[in-house]
Amino acid sequence: MLKKVLSVVLALVLALGVLAVATSAASASDLQTALNSLPSEYNAQFYNESTQAAILEARAAATDALASGDPEAVDAAYNLCTAASTLAKAKEERYIEEDDEYVNYYVNRDESRAVAEISLETDAAEYLKAGDTFNVTVSLDANFYIRTMTLGFAYDKTKLEFVSDAYETVEYLDLTASPIQPDFAHNAAGKEKEGGFPNTWDAAKKAQYNIISKSISFDALADRYFKADGMTKLMTLTFRVKENVEDGEALIFLDHDLQATFDELILGTYGLPAIKFTRAYAESKTEMVADYTGKVKQNRDIVDQQATCDQTVNFTTEQIVLKIGEAPVPADYTALDAAIAKLATYKQDEYTEDSWAAYAAAVEEGQKCDRNLNAEDQATIDALTKAITDAEAALEFKVVEECAILSVTPVGAVKAKEYATLDVVVKGTATKLSFVNSLNQTYTITRSNRVLSITDNGNGTETWRITIFVKNATENYQVFAKFADIGWSQPSYKYKLDASNSIDANVYSVEIADAYKGAIYAGKHVVTVKTGTDVTKVQFVLDGSSTTYTASYEDVEGVRVWSIEHNFAKLGNLSYDVRVRTAATVFETSDKTMDVIVVL
Repeated sequence: MLKKVLSVVLALVLALGVLAVATSAASASDLQTALNSLPSEYNAQFYNESTQAAILEARAAATDALASGDPEAVDAAYNLCTAASTLAKAKEERYIEEDDEYVNYYVNRDESRAVAEISLETDAAEYLKAGDTFNVTVSLDANFYIRTMTLGFAYDKTKLEFVSDAYETVEYLDLTASPIQPDFAHNAAGKEKEGGFPNTWDAAKKAQYNIISKSISFDALADRYFKADGMTKLMTLTFRVKENVEDGEALIFLDHDLQATFDELILGTYGLPAIKFTRAYAESKTEMVADYTGKVKQNRDIVDQQATCDQTVNFTTEQIVLKIGEAPVPADYTALDAAIAKLATYKQDEYTEDSWAAYAAAVEEGQKCDRNLNAEDQATIDALTKAITDAEAALEFKVVEECAILSVTPVGAVKAKEYATLDVVVKGTATKLSFVNSLNQTYTITRSNRVLSITDNGNGTETWRITIFVKNATENYQVFAKFADIGWSQPSYKYKLDASNSIDANVYSVEIADAYKGAIYAGKHVVTVKTGTDVTKVQFVLDGSSTTYTASYEDVEGVRVWSIEHNFAKLGNLSYDVRVRTAATVFETSDKTMDVIVVL
């Protein structure tokens, strides 16, 4: 319930009424007294918008009138000061039910305009392990002069331990007067203090987190209070990751539950390590100031109790999330990047609309791939890569009208670094054929050179069976035919020579050297894997977790022999999937598995 002592409206009516019946003009001395009774420009900002405007207008008018000495201006300014002072002094009683008591507070004050901003930053590595230490820096910005403050936040005591604190030299602050309390909520015997935790915290949260509390006061030897000019670093706290800690996440966080409420602070009953501030009345500590009752305030006093609460506190960093455990192995994007890059080597207008749309869409999906994936997510990247390479292989050249070359068809397997046999169907009787690759290198076949046979098809066409050396896994050619009467024909025939399927990515055998009847002791053992010579990586996969190997092999008589030292840490009857990849392919599971019984 609220009991109004003097409402704003009543105050204005009374003020205006007094002014209406005034019979004599105010003197300069009267105006000076009225001006002195107003809040300073600094304090005016912590009233509501209309009251702040009234205070600033009255102060400006009074300053001008006193300078000019004009009686009318002095009288008008006096009236403005009197009205603004009435607004500033307006109070009402607030009933505190649990204490059955009324407390006065200023109805036109707006302490939410007093804004503080707290920042926590850390130099911790992305992944931490037991015994690692790291620092957390605490910084502050505020738009008011600070007499005292208490900063409180929490850390995960199940995984972290507080090590030490260090403080910056900040003008007008004494950061070392009070010791830091890394476990504020418990006494020296380890028992929980009454009210030591916010009442919103349950037992599980209390068991997991400690509350750090640090009280900071003004510098008693300085002549003024502290006001931040931008984010100001106050202190550095050092933590250590506990021994034998389980992998997972640990939090260091700020919590608005650690802030005091009006009811708690106004009566001085709040005991928690609040994120709270006492706002100084003025910049200078030596300034003697009369409050609104006319009583001279001591320089150690604050504006009033209300100025210790209701400030707006923002957190630049709500929480610091610390990862504990081994850093995951990053995923391999090599094949995906190569597949994406190949799009630039093609000309869209040479291919059918549907086949190009499918290819471009697959590349676009690959470009959207998350670039922060780990090895356990390799299958996602490999699937995107395969979608691109499949769509690339499915690209179809547009049918070119009036082309002398009707078709080019491979005869048998096409393998890189070997000669391939091709059948070329030509209209009429050509004298030469020419294959021009993407580098404008030309390979020419005549009726008597580099041709295996020429067959008359009886329908006005001939089939030339030729050989051509395959330099790369894939190559695009323009194919031309030359005739005795017209020379080289136009347009060219577009042909893609594809040898990508000739890669040997087979797994021929998997053997654990010292296994006895399929059983081994837990620990590291050498595994011999025989693969095709194109294989560049071998991967063992168990229960979704993979281990990848990229070295330790030699080529022996057309087979790549891998000697892999693998740590068999899990016990029991195990069956590992064996996956391999080449420089031009993604990981694919072979038909071989590594079956083993691991014992202690």
